[in-house]
Amino acid sequence: MPTEILSASNVQSADSTQGGTTAFGSTSTNSGSTLADNAVTPSARWFNFAAKTRGSTSLKIKFDLTFSEFSNATLTIDYSLNNGSNWTNAFTLTSNDISSKEIVLPGDHNTTQVQLRCKIVETGGGGGFASVSFSNIRIENTYNLSRRPIIFA
Repeated sequence: MPTEILSASNVQSADSTQGGTTAFGSTSTNSGSTLADNAVTPSARWFNFAAKTRGSTSLKIKFDLTFSEFSNATLTIDYSLNNGSNWTNAFTLTSNDISSKEIVLPGDHNTTQVQLRCKIVETGGGGGFASVSFSNIRIENTYNLSRRPIIFA
């Protein structure tokens, strides 16, 4: 089945939907990376994904991730299907992880309303320290090609 790739057109470092956070070290519409230590709680949010051009048989948020947890830190990754009104946790990471991640979205949704956010938080009393890098952030829309009968006159 064919797949179209939909990218975000906006990114917000120091995500306003997660109060009290600081900026990622660097971000773009399809990537981001930062280092967190003690009092720093970095966050980022990707939004305004492109509109899909066809109905979906499968919608997935996909990205590549490198998370290095050195001491007392957790990475949370959430998504929203309604432009940030409600959030669902997709992953909570507490140890090193280098992998491609996939979030299968339930049903067929307006991709312009989908958002992805992340935050590193301290989890222990002795201060936290971690680094994270995201790349190739996208929505993949898999669809069927319609087959229409050919009618000869």
